[in-house]
Amino acid sequence: MLRSLRSPWTLLCALYLSLAVLAEDDPKYNPASNYRPDNVTGLHSLWGWVGSYYNGTLELELTPLMGSTVNETVCENQKYRTIISTWPSIVSITERGTYDGGPNPVNLFLSYYPDGYNLSSLPYGDQIIYGPTKLHWPIVSSRPTWSGSVLSNGAVEVNDYMTATKTSPSSFALNATLQGSLSGSFDNITMPACNTTTETDYWHVQLRTSDWWGWRGFEDVIYPELLVEFDDQTANLTLEGYYRAAPYLQEEFEIAQRPTTGRNDLVGWVQVRFTGVLDAYHSDVLDMNASSPEWLRTVGFGNNSANVGYENGSPSVIPWLGGVRVASLITVAMIF
Repeated sequence: MLRSLRSPWTLLCALYLSLAVLAEDDPKYNPASNYRPDNVTGLHSLWGWVGSYYNGTLELELTPLMGSTVNETVCENQKYRTIISTWPSIVSITERGTYDGGPNPVNLFLSYYPDGYNLSSLPYGDQIIYGPTKLHWPIVSSRPTWSGSVLSNGAVEVNDYMTATKTSPSSFALNATLQGSLSGSFDNITMPACNTTTETDYWHVQLRTSDWWGWRGFEDVIYPELLVEFDDQTANLTLEGYYRAAPYLQEEFEIAQRPTTGRNDLVGWVQVRFTGVLDAYHSDVLDMNASSPEWLRTVGFGNNSANVGYENGSPSVIPWLGGVRVASLITVAMIF
């Protein structure tokens, strides 16, 4: 009898000791969180969460339908035009944190940047969003939060409520309606100015995701619908809805460096498309055997030669342990 008990106990101890070794490498590492270890050489905050990252091209297609009110027509310079803009882009699908409120199964971030922009020049932590960078975040399912933040459970507001489904044995889908959301802002979009005397060709585009006063009179305008289809190799994102665009003024006319909202605003139909491939260097392994998106933790564990910070011959036996599984194993160990 004692022999039969010793085997699982030995296994659990080995797993726990592996966790202790990892904690020694990074004393702050918490396997219950969605953060990666802080001591991964070359890992930037942009890829600081457990999950999958896809590099690709973002395409924004804008078709103006009316002016600033439902009774105004589109200005002459924008009539009968469809504007298509493209950028390098990243779709991040990551584990949710204990700090995230709401029922979302994962966190979803869409970011884009100008051609040739050096991502290694980005600051760290929340300065990626709030600092003076050229990286834009038009869709965030919850406010991005980085390792080192002290947050209670459920403290971070969820912007978009998503559902996840397994659409085939090898793929997942995320669906959401962007309503009451902080998401949906695209900046410095190049389009012809309505008034070339005072305005620039740069516009701020805001999706109709809230009941902000600028949408008064547009009660019949629907909220955007979002679909993301992804697997362990590729990701595709599509979004359709309405937008409101406001131009930036020329320097001698601007009061502040922000778009003006007024008579030359445009309202129209928007389509957002992203097609990308897995960035294996920064991604954990998506578990295709799971019924909902889960990851086998590899970044920082030395068991995937495709990953950043990989060191040959230093594998870990616990990269698959999520917070709940760690807690369960430790609980079982205590019982034994």
